Amino acid sequence: MNRIKTQLIISTMLCGGLIGLATPDSAHADVVTSFYASSNSYGYEIFHMPDLDQRRMTRPGSFGLPGNGNMYCAPTSTMNMIMYAANHGFSTVNPGPNLWQFQATYNLAGVNLLNLGTFMSTSATSGTGGAGWDDGAKNWLDPYGFFTVTTQFANGSYSPRTHGLTQTAVSGALVALCYGRYDINGTLFGRPLVARTGGHCVTISKTNSGFGQNKIWVRDPADEPDKNSDPANYLFTQSTFGNRKFDALDLNIQYGGAQSQWRTMTTLNYAPGGDKVALVDGYMAIAPKSGYSYSNNGHSFNFHFVGQMQGSGQGSSVSFELADNFNMMDMIIHPDLYWQVVLTTDPAGGPPALGKARTNHEIIRAAPVSDAKKIFIGRNRRLYLLSDTQLFCIDIDDPAWPVESSVVLPGVADALTYDDATDEVIVLLIAESSILSYPSTLPDRVAPTVLPIPGTVLMGGNASIACSPQDPGVYWIATEGSNSIYGIQQSPLAIGVSVEEVSIPSITDPTSVDFDDAGNMFVVTNGAVVQLTPNPLKDGWDEVPAAESPFGRIAVGPMFRVTRSRTNYVESEHSGPEWNNIDPESGDLVVGEFEADCIGDTNGDRLVNVSDLLNLLA
Repeated sequence: MNRIKTQLIISTMLCGGLIGLATPDSAHADVVTSFYASSNSYGYEIFHMPDLDQRRMTRPGSFGLPGNGNMYCAPTSTMNMIMYAANHGFSTVNPGPNLWQFQATYNLAGVNLLNLGTFMSTSATSGTGGAGWDDGAKNWLDPYGFFTVTTQFANGSYSPRTHGLTQTAVSGALVALCYGRYDINGTLFGRPLVARTGGHCVTISKTNSGFGQNKIWVRDPADEPDKNSDPANYLFTQSTFGNRKFDALDLNIQYGGAQSQWRTMTTLNYAPGGDKVALVDGYMAIAPKSGYSYSNNGHSFNFHFVGQMQGSGQGSSVSFELADNFNMMDMIIHPDLYWQVVLTTDPAGGPPALGKARTNHEIIRAAPVSDAKKIFIGRNRRLYLLSDTQLFCIDIDDPAWPVESSVVLPGVADALTYDDATDEVIVLLIAESSILSYPSTLPDRVAPTVLPIPGTVLMGGNASIACSPQDPGVYWIATEGSNSIYGIQQSPLAIGVSVEEVSIPSITDPTSVDFDDAGNMFVVTNGAVVQLTPNPLKDGWDEVPAAESPFGRIAVGPMFRVTRSRTNYVESEHSGPEWNNIDPESGDLVVGEFEADCIGDTNGDRLVNVSDLLNLLA
């Protein structure tokens, strides 16, 4: 009997004697803990997450990876999530459902790690860059149309922390994190002065906070069979699936050298007085794609999912009735996916106010803003607030939500969006027949780029503007003043403006337009959603039958948006040798206590009994 099967059977017997695994493509309740009360009280645990080994050597009959996989932590931690999705309702997603713990699937897993590494431009000597990590995951998953991929890195005042990662997971996403290994170069203002020297990616399987202790459990791709006990085979066999447990302590640090700043970051197994520290500085979340809207008739906000990542693959709709009868003017989902920024008015009177909406039905209102009318969030994690004649940039990662900058507009504004391709804020002014483009920082004394709207474009009433990720440079407008949707862009060589008019009989008096990652258009007309898809053969658009659209003809309010894959990656901040991956043989990885899976516990209740057998046979 080979070593890996021996390990599996022994661990199963120790768990109580039931030999078996949860079957692939099952819909068992794998999330056994999922709650968030506060930043000091939360818990999350998911069972049956794969735990692939990154290090794999080639020999006859065994498929290895370039450089023996020493730099493959990013593809491996991501493939764990992809394989989980394929095993839990999304069976069409490559590589499909399977039992990845067994040696029989070892080579197939290795082939898929190589392919995903190719998607991510993973280097055998330096690893996977932040842009490659994000692009590779999106390019792998985008063809299926099921998922939103969110990749975020520490920048400015923001850094991923355990309580936020937990909330993202509790919201229904699968999450992988990256930690950086930082040298501590003395102190500044009483805080450790740190410099990144490399990083490593892992997949989150559990978090817990309570009684003053924060802990996180992960699937670590660097885990592998013990070299000393089996030197001939340790890089040719899959190690036992299990978790590494870390203490997670938040620490104020100083970074950035001569232009240093400070931020709060989560440490892993922090040891005061040492010369190195592991700091969580990036994460990736894979979540089911969803559409969202609001209704003032029932004072609610609503989500419509194409599937449930942590259960079955069936779509669902969820409505949250608000505890207070505020009227909603606009809403946008936060980049971390677990709360929404809302713009509301109080029926009792007073100006509009910004706020946070959470799934506990509560709106936490911030200070009122006179004449506020629209909001949007950029990929830079900044909130943009549009009033009649001003545009504000707000740092929502700062608890105080400070206004960082603002500009006075040349007329009355009607709608706004953010162009991820150019990092510009886009504002529509109907009365001025123009579209304005501002740099994301809204710098003083920088005039916007003005795109004039031809008189042939009919506009009026409630308005919406959007950018398609598949059609950069085109701004799409929907207003109640016309039954058509208009795509407007600067003509080639900056000579004039070109307009594409989309006229569909079923669309009248549209109030909202938005796009998904694939470039499908979603239009709100008479309180329902119509999906259009581009048809290159006729250089136009086709209406998708409601039965074939994940959001076809669902009832919504005046606004409907679709979640999109986004990242705050900035090359100048998140690239360079310090962002290379850590070689597991270097000794620089953080080593947590290992807890092997109990394979016989198929339903995650920490007991092995007849319920597990029935669960296996279901």
